[in-house]
Amino acid sequence: MVKPLKFWKASGWSGGGSSGGGTTNFMANPSAHGWPDASNTGPRIASNLLVRVPEDVQSGPGWVYDPDFQRVQIWPNPATLSGYKFSCQLYIDAPNCLIEDCEFEYHYPNGDAIGVILIRGNWVANGYEAANTVIRYCKVGSSLADQSQRAAVAIRDLFGAPGTLVEYCNLYGTGSMVNLEGVNCTARYNYCHENGHFLDDHHSGISTHGGGNNILIHHNTVDLSDAHFIAGGGGISGCITIYSDFVSARNVTISENLVAGGGYCMYGGNSGTFAPTSGGIMIQNNRISNLHWPNGGQFGWLASWDAAGIGNAISGNVWDADGAAIP
Repeated sequence: MVKPLKFWKASGWSGGGSSGGGTTNFMANPSAHGWPDASNTGPRIASNLLVRVPEDVQSGPGWVYDPDFQRVQIWPNPATLSGYKFSCQLYIDAPNCLIEDCEFEYHYPNGDAIGVILIRGNWVANGYEAANTVIRYCKVGSSLADQSQRAAVAIRDLFGAPGTLVEYCNLYGTGSMVNLEGVNCTARYNYCHENGHFLDDHHSGISTHGGGNNILIHHNTVDLSDAHFIAGGGGISGCITIYSDFVSARNVTISENLVAGGGYCMYGGNSGTFAPTSGGIMIQNNRISNLHWPNGGQFGWLASWDAAGIGNAISGNVWDADGAAIP
């Protein structure tokens, strides 16, 4: 049976401190307070009703499975994939694709595949024409049972595809969860949890590295617990991270997210080769949980903030434990 569509609303909470009863410790049961968790993200179709790829089917309108590379590719025409269970990678190289109500669990036998779902756009000369990709109501990850074969990122934008939308997804077991580098991209209403770990990994939930513009990261639950890490070096960077690695970060809004863990819960863009930011970085109305660390992350809740950036602003963020405003 298909579950009804749900849209999140934090009833009675405006993001500016406690608003009375029921406004504390949302991370203990996110969905009870209108945030994503395992109960209200992922496919709306029962797992046993999904059609397996490549075991049961290896092609469909606009897509085909390549056994040599163990991946499905969408190219050159748009495609809609719905109701499948993938044990392989998906490469999206065409515009206007819709991926919904699917499961992806990918294990890379030699370790450290670059991603489970790869979005390749903004490079027409090479045939990479993805744009306006929508990925919703999917479960995407790598098995927690053997993290030596985990993928690096659950949903990865490789070259700055514009218009990507990721929503209502359950993301788990990969090194990081969502990477957005294009123009007009959004990640909202997703549940990111239980990162997979390799030696020297640095994890994040949702990240952008300075290549994008007008990026919205809104109303996600990101829980960066280290409980599933294998032994070795590395660590957790942050639940939501903005870097200035490719160009100076600009015009990114982080709003109404529920986050816990990391070295810091959030990175504000003032790090990387092209720091400082170009402005327009907004961190507003987020809830910071002390589930793993007293101050949200191991070293605090926010790092690399550029207070001098034009249009940069922090406001309305609160502690999840008691709803108290964060100065």
